[in-house]
Amino acid sequence: MKFFTLSIALLLSLNCFALELKPGQWNTSSDVKVNGKNIDIQKKIDKALAMIPEAHRATFLKAMEEQMGGNGLLAGMATKSMCLTKEMTKDPLSFMNKQKDCKSTQVKSDAKLKTFKVKCDNGANGLLTWIITDNKNYHGNFIGKSEKKEDIEVQFRGNFKQTKCL
Repeated sequence: MKFFTLSIALLLSLNCFALELKPGQWNTSSDVKVNGKNIDIQKKIDKALAMIPEAHRATFLKAMEEQMGGNGLLAGMATKSMCLTKEMTKDPLSFMNKQKDCKSTQVKSDAKLKTFKVKCDNGANGLLTWIITDNKNYHGNFIGKSEKKEDIEVQFRGNFKQTKCL
């Protein structure tokens, strides 16, 4: 379960960088490999949400958001979409570092390429590379180790949907 939580935390962190990105509603997706084996995180999230009655899902998502550091992005992760606010575009590290057990340090910052070291209290760590294609598209990856010393690789991407957040 800790690995699943770490994966979600990393994916949420990956989706929140926005130095040059347009604020609004974004479509997001990711592919996760553990020790070279594909893991369908979205399927796991969907399965967990399906076990919760519709009337209680919002409460469940809010509780998980708070557990993940209160960054407000878990609901967007669960629906393959997120609202990127103007505030989020100004300071991406502040959102990453809301993950209580993981901290990020910027290693490289060019106009369209950002690289961060991620280190978690449980021993998980790695390198995150984030590429801004233009103000409506981004992609990147995270390569590292889980708390169980498993090899983790996450490929992620996002594209702008509309100015008004849902």
